[in-house]
Amino acid sequence: NNSVEMEDTVPLGLGVNRTAGVVATSLQLPPTMPVLNEDGNYAVSLQDLSNSVAQAETIDNFAEIRRLFGNAYINYSILENLNARVNVGYNQRSVQRDIFLNTTTQRGVLAEGQATKNLIEDKNYLFEFTTEYNQQINSNNRFTLLGGYSFQKFEDEGFNAAAQAFPTTAFRFNNLGAGDPSQYVVGSFKQENTLLSGFGRLNYNFDDRYL
Repeated sequence: NNSVEMEDTVPLGLGVNRTAGVVATSLQLPPTMPVLNEDGNYAVSLQDLSNSVAQAETIDNFAEIRRLFGNAYINYSILENLNARVNVGYNQRSVQRDIFLNTTTQRGVLAEGQATKNLIEDKNYLFEFTTEYNQQINSNNRFTLLGGYSFQKFEDEGFNAAAQAFPTTAFRFNNLGAGDPSQYVVGSFKQENTLLSGFGRLNYNFDDRYL
């Protein structure tokens, strides 16, 4: 299966002062403050807070999420009472998030416009093998013996880059190189985890009443 999701989020975070989001600034700004000035520009508060509407309408925060996953299994009868099963699975998720703080907000003014790009990819591999043996001893007694092995691997990696102090806001997050080189922020990571396990179970049934 394959899926693609698109997100366009509003900065609802609380925060304080210039970092306050839409909710926090709405609660703190005077209720008589207009959204726009007479010249059509967003009104600016004397407080160190961004215009709530300006944040909601001009801060870009887009995410594209792609997911690929699948599962398959095989059941095989080795003997009359002995069965084997192989189960494999794969799950991959990629998230690209682009953020731009426009200079129409106090948050953007502080950085003279700030753009960020993030890319995160997660992978999950699964392999399981089990065997099951069923034996009817007599009309009142039977047992089931199950044994198996499981392998699961997780891989996570990501990259992020940010720039600020742009000569124009027209680029948004599409030209990080236009920012001030002395203020570039670049980072990356990668990590892996593996789970290995073996398991077994014995069930004894007497007279279809006791297990």
